[in-house]
Amino acid sequence: MSARTDAAAEAVMIAAVGGHHLGVIGATGAERRALAELVSGLRPPLVAPANLTLPSLIGYSPRRREVTGAAVDAHGATLYLERGQLSDFHTAGALIEVLESETVSMWNAGSLYNRPACFTLVLGAADRAEGYRPPGSLLPRLVDRLDLELACPAADWAATVDADQVAQARARAARRLEGTPWTLARQVPARALRERHPGIRPGDLDPLVEAGRTGLISLRGAERAERTAWTIADLRDLPRPGAAEFHAALTHRLGATEPGDNR
Repeated sequence: MSARTDAAAEAVMIAAVGGHHLGVIGATGAERRALAELVSGLRPPLVAPANLTLPSLIGYSPRRREVTGAAVDAHGATLYLERGQLSDFHTAGALIEVLESETVSMWNAGSLYNRPACFTLVLGAADRAEGYRPPGSLLPRLVDRLDLELACPAADWAATVDADQVAQARARAARRLEGTPWTLARQVPARALRERHPGIRPGDLDPLVEAGRTGLISLRGAERAERTAWTIADLRDLPRPGAAEFHAALTHRLGATEPGDNR
C-alpha cells in the first residue's frame, strides 16, 4: 500500500471513531462519495442530499407541519456534501452554525423547537481552491472547522480500514468520556482534556504550538488537532497522546501535499 492509501485509511478510521469532520480532495465525485460511504459504513447511515438549499439543510415548517432538513436527518450519522453545494452564503453560514451548536432551531406555530444535529461531516471537493474564488465566500471558515483532510485515493484501498480496530477505539473513548456531557472526542474542549487527563508533557504539544504561532493553522485548528490526537491514541491503544500522536493529528489536518502545493 502507498503512503497516500495508508493515510486515507487512517483518516477514515479517525473520523469514524471520534466523529471528526473530514475533507476529501481530488479523484472523481463518485470516488469521493465512495469514501464517505466507507465512513458511513463504520458510522451509519449516510445522508447525502442531491440538491442543497437552506430549507433542505435546516428544514422548514409549511402550514405548521415540521419538515426536517439534512442536518437533523444526519443526527448520529454522516452527512456528505460537496463544496459546490455551498456556494450560497446563507446555506454555508447555516451549516457553520449547526457545526458549532450541533442543533437546529426552528419556529413552528409560534414556538421555538431545537432539534439535535450532531453528525460527522464529510466535505468533498475537486481541488483545494474550489469554493474559495467568490468574494466573501464562507468556505474558508467552514474548512477551518474540518479536522482532517486527505487526497482521495483512486485505487481500491478500503480493505485497509480495520472495523475491529475502530470498534475497540470507540470503546476506549467511551470509557474515557463516561460521566461527561460529551460522547465524541470532537466535542471535548481542549482545556477539559488537559484538566481531566493530566500527564501530557509540554514538549509533546510543540508541533501544534509552532503551527499556531507561525499561522500554519488557526488557534481553532490547533485545538481541533489536539482533540484528534486523543482519537489517534485510542486507535493506537495508548492511555494518552504523545508527540507522535500530536504530530499525526497536525499532518492529517493539513492533508496530503500535492506537487507544487506549499500549504
